[in-house]
Amino acid sequence: MSAQTADTGWRDVARKVSAPDPNGTEQQLGLNDVFFSTTDRKGVIEQANEVFVRISRYPREVLVGSPHNIIRHPVMPGAAFRAMWDYLLDDQPFVAYVHNLAADGSLYTVLATVTPLDGGFLSVRTRPERADLLGAADSIYGTVRHLELEWEAAGLGAPAAAAQGLGVLAKQLTAAGIPDYTAFMQTVLPAEVQARIAAGATVPQRPWAVGRLADMAVHQRRLTEELDDWVSLLGRLDELATQLSTLSGELAEHSHADAALRERIQQAKQRAEGFSPIMAGLDLWSAMTLELSTLVAKVTDEVEQLRASCAATRFRIALARLHCDQVGYFTVELIDQTPDWQLAAPGIVLLCRALSQGVAEKAGAVQGKRNWRRRWPPTSTRWPRRCRFPAPCWRAGRRWPPDASCPTTCVS
Repeated sequence: MSAQTADTGWRDVARKVSAPDPNGTEQQLGLNDVFFSTTDRKGVIEQANEVFVRISRYPREVLVGSPHNIIRHPVMPGAAFRAMWDYLLDDQPFVAYVHNLAADGSLYTVLATVTPLDGGFLSVRTRPERADLLGAADSIYGTVRHLELEWEAAGLGAPAAAAQGLGVLAKQLTAAGIPDYTAFMQTVLPAEVQARIAAGATVPQRPWAVGRLADMAVHQRRLTEELDDWVSLLGRLDELATQLSTLSGELAEHSHADAALRERIQQAKQRAEGFSPIMAGLDLWSAMTLELSTLVAKVTDEVEQLRASCAATRFRIALARLHCDQVGYFTVELIDQTPDWQLAAPGIVLLCRALSQGVAEKAGAVQGKRNWRRRWPPTSTRWPRRCRFPAPCWRAGRRWPPDASCPTTCVS
């Protein structure tokens, strides 16, 4: 039998594999057990690393060519996977806690990341380190899955039940103080990566390696160190942004109270004819608080933009850190020439593409923000650097834009 025929035979077997029944046992994953797989656009597995093969307890020949849901555990709500496909088909990465079912019926739990890449998807998965976040997710999963099973028992199809379950999942997140699933992912992934770093997750060192593989190992370590610095820095920046958000919220509350007081002053002023000297101080205070309320609104908006930008950047850096770890593990496999070590090289190529893609997206976002800052006019009180209109126009203190009598157009 030729290799091609054998491969086709295994693929036929894979399509006929029936899901095992859960046996109530659970596998305990190691800190350095990092799963890697790729699929096509339909979710059919194309690559699987040694960790995936070992923990799933399926032969690689069975995994490759099978749909990724071959390892789906029945406790998982369909809504979680519906959310996953919504993000992936929008070319956005996805993160979730996932309970999987191995071939022998045992359960194993991972933090799964999935990234769209080259017309397919790349997934890196690790052991969950934050029991509090995993517990919160499990609580929501249990509620949603229970409802899905009730709807299916009443005759609703699984896809429709998953769609309804997605709405319940969103409500559960809101009730937990999380505005949406994006915010959930942006909270979970950086927290998990920081926990992995604190727990001592490391790629094994191979000091005896020489040549290009040695160079790859050195570059991977350097990139890991830089990403760790970014994770730490962005964590501190997020704390600062949160504090600023709290303060701006308090300022906004005072601003609303001042608005009500200004209204009462205006009403009192109308009834206090003949006492205008007495009201002069209150008029001044009213004008000042009105100006301050405008500034508070602007500061609040800027702080929220900072928080959103910080959260998105932390998410991307954390994802890059996991991808960088997997590059390191694959490099070690190449150095050690472990069984099936030839499969590591294509994985490194794809991971490097994913890293480049993530960095490019963040660089584009930063450049776009810089360009927005440079646009004229950023506020109503700033002036262009050059103007062909006679100098007295702007030196007289006129506000931007100039009035209709201005004969020409100002340029930045």
